Amino acid sequence: MLAKVTIIGRPNVGKSSFFNMYTGHKIAIVADEEGTTRDISEYEYNDEENGLTYVVSDSGWLDFSSNTDEISKDLVERTELSIDNSDLLIWLIEYDRTTELDDQVLKVLRSKGIKNVIIVANKADNENRE
Repeated sequence: MLAKVTIIGRPNVGKSSFFNMYTGHKIAIVADEEGTTRDISEYEYNDEENGLTYVVSDSGWLDFSSNTDEISKDLVERTELSIDNSDLLIWLIEYDRTTELDDQVLKVLRSKGIKNVIIVANKADNENRE
């Protein structure tokens, strides 16, 4: 069984853009509007230089504020299942701010006792936000 790496984070932090950049393919749908990702995309990544092959996943958003929205609840459940089945998480945050949703992601990671997390600060390439 291949190792699994899952990209997680709050809505609209750039998970799908990061996934497409990481894999070198335009697999995930990318849009400016929040909540575009409705499915978990996966790609079998072959790192020939290091002799590694693993699955990288673009998760849905982790927004726990929408308890009444069935689509949101389903996506959070599938994202949490993907987290549980991952060997490593890449947690995307914005480089210049955190939100209450980021705090909620941290609570999930702590409650699950997850330690294999790489935090990546995203959206630092925007000159208007320097």
